[in-house]
Amino acid sequence: MLIPVSLAVVLFISACSENESQIYIGEGDNWEVNYGRDENFSIKYIGEESMPEDEINYIIEQGSRTTDGNALLNESGVLSI
Repeated sequence: MLIPVSLAVVLFISACSENESQIYIGEGDNWEVNYGRDENFSIKYIGEESMPEDEINYIIEQGSRTTDGNALLNESGVLSI
């Protein structure tokens, strides 16, 4: 089952030096997406309805690179990529 994920993206940047992390956060009505400088992504369900039990389909586009897949959320409603 394809579950639409719609985000009104708001980006926050924390720190700017090489030794410190940068974190980008996007949040919508039902989802929060975090992207770290080490290229780790997490997608978290934050909606008020019951958490989806079906697989989440995702596509991440970064420049010319694309990562896609589908997976289940963990018990906390998080998908780590």
